[in-house]
Amino acid sequence: METISYFLRGFGEHEDSMGNKGIISAGELQWMSAGKGVMHQEMPVSSPEGLQGFQFWVNLPSQEKLKEPSYQYIKQGEMKSVYENGSEVKVIAGVYNDIVGPIDKSDRGITMLHVLLEAHKEIVLKREPDKQGFIFLFEGSGTLNGDSINVITAYTLSDGDIRIKSGGEALQFIFAEGVPIKEPIAWHGPIVMNAKKELMDTFNDIEKGTFV
Repeated sequence: METISYFLRGFGEHEDSMGNKGIISAGELQWMSAGKGVMHQEMPVSSPEGLQGFQFWVNLPSQEKLKEPSYQYIKQGEMKSVYENGSEVKVIAGVYNDIVGPIDKSDRGITMLHVLLEAHKEIVLKREPDKQGFIFLFEGSGTLNGDSINVITAYTLSDGDIRIKSGGEALQFIFAEGVPIKEPIAWHGPIVMNAKKELMDTFNDIEKGTFV
């Protein structure tokens, strides 16, 4: 599977079994494809401004689960933004208003946006009919297609226009969509495969020391 680690305050320390180490600072993002034969961890670290960050998981199709591990980064100043009508849309992956995000996951139709809305403003996004998607509201409150939405809550989206309106304070959310893999999922702890036997084989490899 893939992990997307994104920090807004504080930072994350990353280390893996291949000897890679690094820091994901505030405003930066790491998109990792775990692939085969790597153990990894990201540890959040607070700052005087506090700690705020996210980690999203993206499942890989079965033919990619044993590919070589890889990393992509968005460093300071590399995230492109669109400003209009009291909103700021930071484009992580995909395309928004002809702005292309620095992470290219077009083979799986992934769009990921960080949206900031000033108080009493509105933005209209679109969830494509061949995809699945969600928003995760992490600051403020407002409405989604006329229905109230609450902070620290994720909402799955129907296809078509998604109309999000802020209330008396600014709000922030993550918007994400992608093409469904439509494969069975077997998950336990940090391992995501397609069948229970594959999970057992993986944990046997870890116990025998042949995983890495």
